[in-house]
Amino acid sequence: MTDYFFLIFTGFLTIHINLEFPLIICQDNGKPYSVDWYSTKFKRLLQDNGMRVIRLHDLRHSHATYSLKMGVNAKALQKRMGHSTFSTTMDTYSHVLDDMGREAAETLNTGLQSIVSNVI
Repeated sequence: MTDYFFLIFTGFLTIHINLEFPLIICQDNGKPYSVDWYSTKFKRLLQDNGMRVIRLHDLRHSHATYSLKMGVNAKALQKRMGHSTFSTTMDTYSHVLDDMGREAAETLNTGLQSIVSNVI
């Protein structure tokens, strides 16, 4: 370890954190990786593990979709995703909320049917 770098070892890659420049992940020489480097590494990781290849950016959408499905507030998600407007988040992920609305209606319907059948 040098004065300039911390090394973090993961099963996926070694991350170099440059303390001299505001880069979170950088090469051994302190320079940033290209955007393609991340995509290439991610693709290789998926292929090496027999997984379906998706774009690295697809993880962002998966994160947002599962966050909403797990009950994360949509306004909080907007901030987390860095969307400048709430409408951007809703335009992109409203289908998730539609699905959740259907699930909520089905759950309520089942519960009400149970109550009614016990009363009758």
